[in-house]
Amino acid sequence: MRLLTFCTLVFVTFFTTKGTAQDILPYTFINNSEYDDSEIYIGLVGKYGDNVDVWMNLNDYSLVPMTAEDNILDGPSWSTPATWKYPDIFTKLSDITNNIIQIPQGLYGSRIFISFESPMYLHFHETGGYAGANLNSSSDPNDGIRWEIVELTWGDSGLWTNSSRVDAYQYPISLEVSGFTGGLNEPTYTESYLSAVSGNGTSKYGKIGEKLSHNEILSKWDENVSNDYLIAKIVKTHSIDGGPIIEQPSKVEGFPEDILDGYIEEIWSTYTNNDLTIDIGDRGIWVGRVTGDRFDFVDPADGSVATIYGKPKSFDAIEGSGFLAYTPIQSGANQEKYDEDLMIQAQIAAAISRHAIYTDEVGAIVQYTHDASRYFINQPYNEYVSFFHNEEISYDSQTYAFAYDDVGDHSSTIQCTFPTSVRVIIGGYDQYVEPTPKLSFISVAPYVTEIENGSVQQFTAQGYDQYSEILTANVNWSTTGGGTISVNGLFTATTIGDFIITAQDGNISRSIAFTVTEAMVNPIGCKGDAATGDYSYVASSDTEDPSITFVPSVAGNGDATCLLFYGTNPDDTFAGFGVTPNTPFQINASEGETVHFYYTYSLVSGGENNTSATRHSFIVGDCEGLLSIEDLDNKRDIKMFPNPVNSQNTFVSGLSEDTSIRLYSLHGQLISITNYSNKEIAEIETSRLIQGVYFVSVMTQDKQSKIFKLVVN
Repeated sequence: MRLLTFCTLVFVTFFTTKGTAQDILPYTFINNSEYDDSEIYIGLVGKYGDNVDVWMNLNDYSLVPMTAEDNILDGPSWSTPATWKYPDIFTKLSDITNNIIQIPQGLYGSRIFISFESPMYLHFHETGGYAGANLNSSSDPNDGIRWEIVELTWGDSGLWTNSSRVDAYQYPISLEVSGFTGGLNEPTYTESYLSAVSGNGTSKYGKIGEKLSHNEILSKWDENVSNDYLIAKIVKTHSIDGGPIIEQPSKVEGFPEDILDGYIEEIWSTYTNNDLTIDIGDRGIWVGRVTGDRFDFVDPADGSVATIYGKPKSFDAIEGSGFLAYTPIQSGANQEKYDEDLMIQAQIAAAISRHAIYTDEVGAIVQYTHDASRYFINQPYNEYVSFFHNEEISYDSQTYAFAYDDVGDHSSTIQCTFPTSVRVIIGGYDQYVEPTPKLSFISVAPYVTEIENGSVQQFTAQGYDQYSEILTANVNWSTTGGGTISVNGLFTATTIGDFIITAQDGNISRSIAFTVTEAMVNPIGCKGDAATGDYSYVASSDTEDPSITFVPSVAGNGDATCLLFYGTNPDDTFAGFGVTPNTPFQINASEGETVHFYYTYSLVSGGENNTSATRHSFIVGDCEGLLSIEDLDNKRDIKMFPNPVNSQNTFVSGLSEDTSIRLYSLHGQLISITNYSNKEIAEIETSRLIQGVYFVSVMTQDKQSKIFKLVVN
């Protein structure tokens, strides 16, 4: 087993999920249970678009708006209201193609219900939404059906998905997610996703869930909780299999309602005359004091106040309710106060359930209420929560055992910004044989949207297994729309239009779509290339106030930020001017003056770069110091070979004086610099470089330069 974090993906046009690979996320169900696929039922409900309640047709993965007209099935004889009917939205796992359902990006507040030996009964309201299972009622139609849920939201900031023990434990469930992390740097989530999976993201894998069998968990419960909590293991009135489940104790009749009252009273009493200083992680340190039954917390950093408006009861802490989920502040009137009240109430509710506030620590002593090593040391605490956080029960001690278990990031929620796949393991990890790593995803880099006609673009492919670890992919390249692509992924643009290149290994493939545009005509004048390889530049031949043009080497470089810094005195601080890529910018300089300049610019791959350390220069009206590649070629025949390279070094020939050779990554990061003296041929160490595109800058003693693009296969 691996210790890790996770993700996977797909898209839907309302209301169908037949979209592109970056908009649809496959959830695969792996049956590791005692039940046959034909005995397991799957149903999905959630929200999509403009707050529309939907359910998923698992035959074609389309999203269907909820309507009371869908209520067509009778409930069992004991269910109330007796007149209610229920929609037919559950599908046997054995009838779901490849045990996979496709989740569209934009689905949120969603629950995947998993039931055993019977579908569930969810009632769609005429006013919207649905009625789920009520564990507190023996007349509920779902009473006696064993079921579990997987929750998910996949919005424009990524995927959140989890199992849940908030209401009850009924059967082991585990989750694994594969995907990528990375920034939301593009105009849309989809574009950011494409960028992340095209070499600009970091692979990520995560897992959560129960480690023991169902029967072992039930036995451990009997052995590890006190008598007050044993009552939470019950057999439902209409149980299909006659076996017990474990409910959140607050939902079970007969559980002591004052189970945590003494601890709550101790907290309120202690901090009536003393300060409570707590560190709550990202929200920093807060200092609280009780007045009457009101508990006010102050943020010393900015003086803001968060309030608990009354002393809570045990069930308020267990369920996140009452005074631990209440503020009289209207959100529209004072959003900050509204948010901070509910934030501090969640923090204190979690601390009470975990017994994370130590009443012998007062005043300036900081209590770290997110520190799990402080939890469940002193009684009383919620033993249901403690039990399911036991590392013997739950992987990495992560579970969602009460409403505020996400406080301090201790819940079973897995967050993945750019998911590529999710696996739901029904039955958990007991006796689960982890599959041998196999190719599950191919990343194709770089992420480009435009290529100039007549130019070439080197694409590379990287394979990943189901655990988001690098795995060799033996890809075949293909292209549609025109142009050619070599066996090594070198695309040559020969026709204007829309293109798709694809890297495929067996049934695993990845495509990138882009447009081949008309070749840009460079302005006439003095030309040169930046040492980073991110751009070239052109100075006009005007003898007075010439222009300088920033020419990106990759479409998109400089689009967000492009600043020209120039001056005629190299020792002065240069002024900066905002410029537009591919557009001449007129400067103020006279014939015979030497202009020194450099750029600060954004990269299409994210972040910014600058060339202040390798300034450019030219003489107005003469172009001296800004030789074009053609001029340099005429003066000295400098060549690099072999290129591309395959697990060998490359060489630069045509040198006749002291030379500095710099090797840069595709994104302008300096990898190495080597100086050569009186050598005609220089060897560059490239055999250890990973597959990709690099730039080699050759700078002679008299500051003449030549840039090569190096392809490493």
